[in-house]
Amino acid sequence: MSLALSGLIGFVGYHERAYQRLTRALESDTAALRQLRWERPVLRGPGGDGNAADEIYAALAEWRPLPAATRDALAEAARQVTDSARKAVPGAKIDGVLVSEMASGLETLIGVINDPSFGPVVALGLGGVFTEVLKDVTYRVAPFGIETAREMIADLRAARLFDGYRGKPAADKEALAKALVATSRMAIALGPRLKELDINPVFVGPSGEGVVAADALVVLE
Repeated sequence: MSLALSGLIGFVGYHERAYQRLTRALESDTAALRQLRWERPVLRGPGGDGNAADEIYAALAEWRPLPAATRDALAEAARQVTDSARKAVPGAKIDGVLVSEMASGLETLIGVINDPSFGPVVALGLGGVFTEVLKDVTYRVAPFGIETAREMIADLRAARLFDGYRGKPAADKEALAKALVATSRMAIALGPRLKELDINPVFVGPSGEGVVAADALVVLE
């Protein structure tokens, strides 16, 4: 997720993961790094056209764990991931490396499409590998309130997963419902400019711990 898109997602009420540039992370207090477990390169193609960035993003589907939250560990992880980037796309301009906390929870997806007849329509389904396998998705026309958002969660065939299973705690359904409402309002605010929004995965933490938007794609006109 880019820094700009991360800010947009955070603005409408999601907790986005703690992304920051490598230079900022190295200058920050070491205690703050203890919350960060993964890093990914931020890359831009020559001339800023973004083509090389797309190639590198596809080639570097790897996320490297930080063995310890220290400046030395972060610097070494950054060196490894930038070396891989240069091998993937020789000559690419590397703006820096982003670090983020590791997200976990029940994986869901939230999306928006701008339907020619109905306008913005919000989708909710299971995320991650379950998206294509189960095709368990429900839709509502935006905007809507909290009760409609709760109905969307209940409509999923896998709704029981949110109540906990095999010793896992119940998921924070209320936080997910609020995220759906916020997404519907954002879709209305952006209007016809918003062609498509795909937030996947959205990790739903245990009850009381909220939701985390781990990655997102937005298409604007």
